Amino acid sequence: MRRTGYLLQEAWSSLRIHRTSVIISVLTLACTMTSFGIFALLYLNVKQFAGALQNEFQVVVYLAPDASSTTVTGLRRRLKGEPAVATLSYISKQQALEDFHRQFPQEASLLDGLGENPLPASFVVTLAPPFQSPQAVEAFVKRVQAFPGVDEVRYSQAWIDMLAVFVSYLELSALIIGGVLMVATMAIIANTVRLALYARKEEVEILRLIGATGSFI
Repeated sequence: MRRTGYLLQEAWSSLRIHRTSVIISVLTLACTMTSFGIFALLYLNVKQFAGALQNEFQVVVYLAPDASSTTVTGLRRRLKGEPAVATLSYISKQQALEDFHRQFPQEASLLDGLGENPLPASFVVTLAPPFQSPQAVEAFVKRVQAFPGVDEVRYSQAWIDMLAVFVSYLELSALIIGGVLMVATMAIIANTVRLALYARKEEVEILRLIGATGSFI
C-alpha cells in the first residue's frame, strides 16, 4: 500500500514538474488516436453503405404471357428453394399496370390505348449476401432462365460490376491507409515514451545507482 501511494505521489510530482512535455505528449497521442479513430469510423460507415446498396439489389423474373397458375405456383416453389433467394415477391399483370400508372402518369395513356394490358407478371427476387457477387448473380440468372414459365430475367450487370469494383478498391484503400496510420501511431507513441524517458534520464540513473529494480523504475 505504501509503495502504491509512493508511486502515485511520484507520478503526480512528475506531472507537475514536466507539465509542458506531458501536455505536448498527451495532445500528440490524442490527435494521433483521434485520426485513426475517424478513419476507422469513415471506413465502417462507407462499408455499411455499400453493403446496404448490395442488399437492395434485385433480380426481376418476367413470366411468359401464356404461363398458367400451375406454372406460376411451381416457379414460385422453385425460386423459394434456391439458396441464393433471400426474399421473393410476386407482381401480377394488374399490379404491374397500376405501378406503371403511378410511376409514369404522363405515359399512362399509351397503355390505355392498347386495350389489353401488355405488361407481364413477374417475380422480384432479392439475393442473399453470399450470392451478390457478379459471378454468383450471373450463375443464378442463367439457372433461372431455364425454368419453365420464365420469359426473361433482367438485372443491372453494370451496377453489380461497378459496386464490386468500388468495394474492392475501398477495402484496398482501407488496408493501405489503415496500415500507414497504424505504423505512424506506433512510431509516435514509441518516440513519445522515449522522449519522456530521456527527459528523466538523470532520475532513472539515480534510481539505478541506489538499487531500484527495472519494474520499480
